[in-house]
Amino acid sequence: MGYSDFRFVEVAKYVSKINAVIREKRDGEAVMPCVDDLDEFRDRHRNTGVYTSVFRYQEPNLDASRTGPFYFDLDSDNLEYSHAEVKRLYSALSDSIPSDSIRTYFTGSKGFHIEVPASVLGLSISPDLSKVHRLIAEHYQKSLDLATIDFAVYEPRRMWRMPDSRHQKTGLFKVELLEGELMGSLSDIMDIARGPRNLEEPEFTFSMQANEWFKSWTVRLAELKEEERKEAARRRLELFNKYGTSVLQGPSKKYVRSVWKSALEALREAEAGKNRNLTLSRQAYRLYITAIDADMDVEAITNKLYDIGVDMGLEPREVSATLKSALRGAEKKASEPRSVYA
Repeated sequence: MGYSDFRFVEVAKYVSKINAVIREKRDGEAVMPCVDDLDEFRDRHRNTGVYTSVFRYQEPNLDASRTGPFYFDLDSDNLEYSHAEVKRLYSALSDSIPSDSIRTYFTGSKGFHIEVPASVLGLSISPDLSKVHRLIAEHYQKSLDLATIDFAVYEPRRMWRMPDSRHQKTGLFKVELLEGELMGSLSDIMDIARGPRNLEEPEFTFSMQANEWFKSWTVRLAELKEEERKEAARRRLELFNKYGTSVLQGPSKKYVRSVWKSALEALREAEAGKNRNLTLSRQAYRLYITAIDADMDVEAITNKLYDIGVDMGLEPREVSATLKSALRGAEKKASEPRSVYA
């Protein structure tokens, strides 16, 4: 299976009335065109405020295998900050990745994107790709003292502004920058972004050096997971010794199903009503508590709740903040001793 087999993406459009990026759906299902057929989508929306998923899928459904580039998003209200930092990050990455394989973009507004094609790194198909990407981003944030990296982008269904599309607010275009242009002046970059570039897509080749570098981070992620597993086991034993067997008793499958059913019903009913944010906060807290108790995948739940929140009409940043707060509260609650569940 080659990277050319991954040809399908989700698509989304900025909606000014709610100031949010909304995924296109048909009959409740995600619209997933082939990457070769995106011109129609661009034209339909006048090539303005258009997005695709950063990851590509092997088939036009969300359960299919997916892969995608290694990427960063750096933005700031002060464009000079993000410009200075993207140059530092680009130089640091060049120590491990061939510089001609590092693609940089001005987004048309407050920042810059960096991408390294999956074929260069030899990325395997893995549900943990976004987690590895985040781990690397955290490393560079600390080692280079970067303040403009946006960590919200490290999620499996992240939407990514399309190259050579117009930003809906500034009127400037997201344009790819050559190395000399990136290292040049901001005024020159802004001039370049006044129109699309339509640069020819280069052919990227596998880099053993970059592959070994990326593999070292996948190993580090596995080590961290094992450390977390051991710490969780240590904590459970500590609680058992202190409070007895009840603290180790998790919820039954019947209990989990009932909580999820009632929570999702509450969210659906709130879609057209008032206090949608409060409803999302309360139900997310319930679901997170249940997920933690049942050792479920919290990240997958967050992605599901994020989509629900946006579909309810809440702004993406508002949804992210609400879910973050709910998860923090649930994790705090989960650390306390609990009685036996029904």
